[in-house]
Amino acid sequence: MTKTLGHHRTARNYAAALLEEARAFSAVAVTGDCLTALADLIRQDPNVPYTLNACYQKPKANSPVAAFFADRGCTQPQFILRFLALLAMHNRFSLLPTIADMYQRLYDEEQWIVDISVISATPLTDDEETQITTLLQARWPQPRVMFSVNTLLLGGFQILVGSCLYDLSLANRLQQLKTKLSGVIARSYEGDLPQ
Repeated sequence: MTKTLGHHRTARNYAAALLEEARAFSAVAVTGDCLTALADLIRQDPNVPYTLNACYQKPKANSPVAAFFADRGCTQPQFILRFLALLAMHNRFSLLPTIADMYQRLYDEEQWIVDISVISATPLTDDEETQITTLLQARWPQPRVMFSVNTLLLGGFQILVGSCLYDLSLANRLQQLKTKLSGVIARSYEGDLPQ
């Protein structure tokens, strides 16, 4: 548990430092893309960190990462090469998926971007999705809205914002009604139970 918390804290520190440097080079989005791509490689193959450690012991201007940045119009890739060399020097490439997640989370917090899941009982039309997104934007200026379907809701929908669930489904309302009726029935029989 302590090791996990330590790794989490270390990854957050790396992500915060990298975000600050990416901002200075106006390469925030492209840095996030690069981190995500490298993190995906590591998630797919647990041996990749060892390969990356070997590749980035000495940063090179013509590396695959430099090409990745050049393809996206970033003229100053050296800071990311230095960052990758730092990870290699400390054998920390295994932290890259966590660093990528933290980088995205820190950026989202800074920009007030909120992930919101809207789960409906039936598929929504494009018009309905637009209306719901507009309503959500009144509360959260930059929502990143994802729509999905769960037929078990029977009707209505659920909205998940972070760890907060707003349940406006028919299934939830029926459950609440059942609970209330059970309480009413139980109270009406109090004292009248057979001996």
